Amino acid sequence: MLTRASALCVTLFALCCLAPCADISWTNFGPGGGGWIQSIACDPGDADTLYAGCDVGGFYISTDAGRSWQVSNEGLNDLFVQCIAVHPQTSDTIVLGLEGGVFKSVDHGKTWQWKRNGFPEPQRYSFSAPIGALCFDPTRPDVLYAGIGRPRWGKDGAGAIYRSDDCGETWRLLTNGALPADAIVCSLSVSPDGSYLLAATDKGLFRSGDQGETWSQTQAGLPHANVRKVAIAPSDPGVAYCTLQTTARDGEPWNGGVYRSDDGGLSWQARCKGLATRVGKATEAAQMTSSYRELAIDPHGCNTVYVGDWA
Repeated sequence: MLTRASALCVTLFALCCLAPCADISWTNFGPGGGGWIQSIACDPGDADTLYAGCDVGGFYISTDAGRSWQVSNEGLNDLFVQCIAVHPQTSDTIVLGLEGGVFKSVDHGKTWQWKRNGFPEPQRYSFSAPIGALCFDPTRPDVLYAGIGRPRWGKDGAGAIYRSDDCGETWRLLTNGALPADAIVCSLSVSPDGSYLLAATDKGLFRSGDQGETWSQTQAGLPHANVRKVAIAPSDPGVAYCTLQTTARDGEPWNGGVYRSDDGGLSWQARCKGLATRVGKATEAAQMTSSYRELAIDPHGCNTVYVGDWA
C-alpha cells in the first residue's frame, strides 16, 4: 500500500487509478494561495512531511500530512516552482527547479540558495535556464539531473540536460546536440539500480545507460514523440511508464494516454483501457481534450499506477 504521504501526493494531483478499484472519496487539503499546484513531493524519512510548489505562491511545507501548510520562500527570486527533488538519504536537502533556475535548501526548506555554476549566464529579459525537470540518482545520492524548458507553456526548450555530481553546487551540460535543439525536457527518471536514465521531451523519449554521457531516442511502440512524464518503478528497474500529450483534434483518432515498458524503456505498449479519450475541436481550448500528464507508481508494486488528466 502507498504511504500516507504518497497517497496524499496522489490526492493533490487528483489522480485516477488505472486498475479497477472501489469508489474513492477526495478531500481538499490546500494549501491555497492562488495559482496552480505545479509540483508535489514527500519526505522519504517522514511520512507526515509534504512539499508543494505553486506557480505564483512559491514553496509550501506541511508537517502534519497536509492538514496545514506554511509558505517558505526566503531566498527564492521567483515563485514558479516547476519541480521538487528531495535528497534520497538526507531529507534536509531539497532542490527546486524554478523558471529562474535551480535553488537548494540544506535546512529542510526554510531558506534557499540560487545555484548557477555551470548554467548559462542570467539574462535581463528572459529565462536563460528554466528548469523543467529534476531528479536524483538513488544509487549515487549526490548526483542530480536537471532538464531545461518550460513545459507548462510549451516553450524555451534548449535540448539540454545537465548533471551535478556535488548535490547541485556545480553543473555540467551533458547533451551537447544529442537531443533536438529546441526539445523541452518535461520529466526525468533514474532507475532504482542506477543503470539507466530516461528523459521525456516534447520531441521524443530519450535513454542513457551511462549517467547521461550518451543518449539514444527510445520510442518503439509510441504513436508520436510528445512525451509528458516518465517514471521508472522503484520496485522493478525494468518497468517504466510514460504519458503522451494528446495532439489529435476534430475527429482525428485519440493518440495520448499511458504506455508501459518491461525492458528498461527500450520498447513500449499502450495501457489505456479505462481512460477517457475525448478529442476536442480545433476551436476549443486544449484542456477540452483528454490528455494525461501526471504519473505516479506505487513504490511497492509496479502494477499499481496513477495518472492525472488535465481535461
